[in-house]
Parts: sequence; C-alpha cells; structure tokens
Amino acid sequence: MTSSLHQRSRWRRTAQATVSGVVTASWLMLQMLTAAPAIAQTESDEELSYGQFLKSVDAGQVEQVNLDPERGIAAVILKGDDEETEPRQVQLFIGDGRDPDLIQRLRQEGVAVEVVSAGNGSAIAWVATNTLLVFVLVFGLLLILRRSAGVRGGDELRQIPCPLSDGSQNRGAV
Repeated sequence: MTSSLHQRSRWRRTAQATVSGVVTASWLMLQMLTAAPAIAQTESDEELSYGQFLKSVDAGQVEQVNLDPERGIAAVILKGDDEETEPRQVQLFIGDGRDPDLIQRLRQEGVAVEVVSAGNGSAIAWVATNTLLVFVLVFGLLLILRRSAGVRGGDELRQIPCPLSDGSQNRGAV
C-alpha cells in the first residue's frame, strides 16, 4: 500500500510538472505570436525622415498630413500617390505634433492638415492583460510547487516501519 501511495504521488508530481511546462510553453508561444507584429519594422519606402518631409513640403509635393501629437508621428500623403497607397510615416520631434509653426508652414504651402489623436489605450490594455496573465501563471506554479512539496514530505513516509536495534519496529516520525 505504501508503494502505491508513493507511486501515486510521484505520478501526481510528474503530471503537475507536465501541466506547468505545457502552460509555460503555451504562454511563451502566445507572446511570440502577439509581439511579432509590434516588433516588426515598417518598410523604408513607407517612411520619410523629418528632413525629407520638410523638403517635400517646401517643394509642394505634400497633399495631406495627419498629425498624431500623442505618438509624435505624422501620416503624410504625397501628391500623385494612389488612394490605395499607405501614407508615409514621419517621426516628429517632441512637441512638433502641436507646434503651431509647423502647422502654419503646412497651411501656407496649401497642405491639408488634420490633427488626430489615435489613443493608445490598446497598448495599455495589452500590457495590463499580459502582466495579469504572468501573475496568475506564477501564482499557479507556486501553488503547484507548494502542494507537491507537501506531498514529498507527506504522511506516507511517516508510516514506514523502522526496525530498531532491539528488534522492535518504530512507527513514529522519521
């Protein structure tokens, strides 16, 4: 009977370790799949440097600019671009999204300017969700480890008869 209890607890520890490994591997795969688009770089023909952007404005090649002051990015549509062409991204200097001189310069050149605020709430929700998921997984793993630690030093070891030097058996704590 002691052997079956020991074998059962060993199977339980093995199953718990397997489940925690599968959960951890699944979480890592989920992170790789969801983080890959965020890490990916945009193509170079979809971006303009700030200097190229100002030169294009001065040359009259810019048709429309959508400024996002919170992210510090301008989406630029050049004259002659198809409607299907993605706007080119320009990284603005800090504060340039609300810079009245830049907006006035664009309007003097006849560029349609729109200040849009693309709230970045989805990124905050993503971080909060992943942080919560990490805490739940760590808590679960600690709970499993605590339970399995309790099984290792459990009651089945205390029931093993120990022969004493006088020939009697001790059934007390080991």
